[in-house]
Amino acid sequence: SLVTDYTSMVVVKDEVAEQQGLQRRNAQRVARERQAQAARAAAPAKNYRVDNNPQGGAFGGRAAPNIGSGPVGILFVGVAAYLERRRRRMK
Repeated sequence: SLVTDYTSMVVVKDEVAEQQGLQRRNAQRVARERQAQAARAAAPAKNYRVDNNPQGGAFGGRAAPNIGSGPVGILFVGVAAYLERRRRRMK
């Protein structure tokens, strides 16, 4: 459920709730959520690592292809040289 500044709350006695046919399911929901939380806490952590995968991870057991040079690729070097030359001409 979502409670905001614009949410209206109504407080009624148990007798009135029964007369109006209102069901109290919050305690059941909280109990169900606590059981699920306990089950998750007792379960071992799931391993999502691909390098421990029997198929060999992201590259199927082969070495990484060593494509690219990280953030400083050949295109970046060319753009940086162009911008430096342009900056010197503007002075």
